[in-house]
Amino acid sequence: YKGILLTESGVEKDNLERAKKEILNQLDCIKKGNFTEDELDDTKKYLVQAFEKIDDSLSALNGWYVSQAVSPKVYTPQEYIRHLNGVTRDEVIEAANDVTLDTIYTLTGKEGNK
Repeated sequence: YKGILLTESGVEKDNLERAKKEILNQLDCIKKGNFTEDELDDTKKYLVQAFEKIDDSLSALNGWYVSQAVSPKVYTPQEYIRHLNGVTRDEVIEAANDVTLDTIYTLTGKEGNK
């Protein structure tokens, strides 16, 4: 609802720059439409499965509807799944082109701790 996209990744400290470069490269690929219909379908299936699981947990349902409270329109998880399944390749590309890097936050442990 705030237009924030978060990317999380477990990365070894020595590979932080490499990971950042690859994450931004993958975003650039999406912006250019360099992804297959199979990748789009697989992503939708993954997200649909996650939304279907919301009904399995009272706390997940509570979290869903609390987050919906700040939305101009309240959707059930099933309505959201129908919307998600209707997302087109062009809409993904358009949304990706609105994404810009703002903040990189890195959590690291103390040296010597594993």
